[in-house]
Amino acid sequence: MNINRNKLLVYKDKGCFDISNLIESLNTYFSNYSVETINATEIIETKKLNSSVLALFIPGGIANHYYESLGENGNKKIREYVLNGGIYFGICAGAYYACRDVEFETEIPESSIRAKYKLDLINAFAKGTLYKDLGIQPFKNNPESSAVVKISSANKSENYSALYHGGPFFETNEKYDILGYYQIKGKKIPAILMSNFGMGKVFASGVHFEYDAKTFGSLLPYMSKNPTYKDLLKKLKRQEKNRRKLFNLLMEKIK
Repeated sequence: MNINRNKLLVYKDKGCFDISNLIESLNTYFSNYSVETINATEIIETKKLNSSVLALFIPGGIANHYYESLGENGNKKIREYVLNGGIYFGICAGAYYACRDVEFETEIPESSIRAKYKLDLINAFAKGTLYKDLGIQPFKNNPESSAVVKISSANKSENYSALYHGGPFFETNEKYDILGYYQIKGKKIPAILMSNFGMGKVFASGVHFEYDAKTFGSLLPYMSKNPTYKDLLKKLKRQEKNRRKLFNLLMEKIK
């Protein structure tokens, strides 16, 4: 533990989906740390993203909006923070945002994205979504485009579970540490990776390892009678032990 870094920041600005579950999970795990939010203006115009911050979490949402708000100035501040020993942790949209190249549902004209967000913390293609492989709908903010997926460790000695909702898989020629693979129809696809960047580290996760059934169930109460939503909650509840193992594994690596 770096005693000089005693704070965790979660990005909260235009394009972010609900982050209450992430904040609650971080507060529970990092009981001796301060967990706060930060927006694009604070990243660009203040010194809030500094050497007291252990990790910056960029959550799920819409990465295009992140770039609109952060732009080159925000990206520069984030890169400097990581270069100087900070940790960037991108989840879903935050994982797309960290990568050099992004391809998102390019076969669907109305949702197709090919982008370079220019943060370039990870020299990789972030590609999504896995809706065909998982037999779910293309990405929308609904339960029909979500799934509970199996994640395996690099040597397959451990199996985990997590909520999937539009996240990427990764293609790269770099020798990054692959912390988890999607296990889909016998295929092994990079789902979570870690890399060094200057003195700091970068994590990118295509899955929402932070959601448990309780917190996810509180987000869309109006969906309580939706059979797909109810099935997702049941699967998350059954897989809570494996989801918690994955959460703990990842959090241990940033301490």
